[in-house]
Amino acid sequence: MAYACNGAPGIPGGSGGSADGGGSKEPLVVVGLTPQQYTGNLGGRPGAHALCSATYANSHFCSTLEYINGPNGITIPLGGAWVDGSLPPTTSRLDRIESATCGMWTSGVINNGSEGSLILPSGSSSTSYLGLSNSGCQTPRPLLCCRGPSLAVVRGLTPTAFTGNLGGRPGANALCAATFPNSHFCSTLEYINSPSPIGAPAGGAWVDGSLPATGSRLNRSESATCAMWTSGLINNGSEGAVVLPSGSSSTSYLGLSNSGCQTPRPLFCCE
Repeated sequence: MAYACNGAPGIPGGSGGSADGGGSKEPLVVVGLTPQQYTGNLGGRPGAHALCSATYANSHFCSTLEYINGPNGITIPLGGAWVDGSLPPTTSRLDRIESATCGMWTSGVINNGSEGSLILPSGSSSTSYLGLSNSGCQTPRPLLCCRGPSLAVVRGLTPTAFTGNLGGRPGANALCAATFPNSHFCSTLEYINSPSPIGAPAGGAWVDGSLPATGSRLNRSESATCAMWTSGLINNGSEGAVVLPSGSSSTSYLGLSNSGCQTPRPLFCCE
């Protein structure tokens, strides 16, 4: 658990400021296990967050890092409990990743080429992998659920769908602010790191291109942005970043002559 100190006394009955300037934030808490057990098909990452929230109000599907960083005395069953794959390289800015997630939590088959992340009874992290033909995603397990701070909150999707011509990055931020006051166009990293149960529609939703190289301090990049969100052409040499219904990140690229920027999609908005 991390604490931020600003040298000033806290407000009685509340908490002091946070390091990111976002005001007071509740501490990270591992609240418990879902009473039901599930295979690795959790309805995608948004569906997994929703399962936790339905059991413990305002909770979400714990990432591996959250479980490890949130001291608790919860007893883990013999078969282990699902957690959202993380433990990225130490220089990465991602809390959640797409590997070791049973096909982004959409598969409960015995072998789909992607195992899931687990916490074992000892408290150690592992995966469900049992062998080359057995990913372990078919085994029902409870989910570990957490409450705690997030660097960003996903407010929702714009009610209107837009091509990749959003009036540039400032225009995209303005479209979100007009729908959700004080919000902005989510970056890919913000969406992935915010444990949101809000999923994308079938065609995906736009997010501001990010996922920079490991060690980079850039949250937003100029690649995968439909020419910095100024083009709705079928092929301008620059696809756009999208989030799919499973919660995985992708791009609008469809082929050498089809960047996908011409397809209207809603925007994910964050605060």
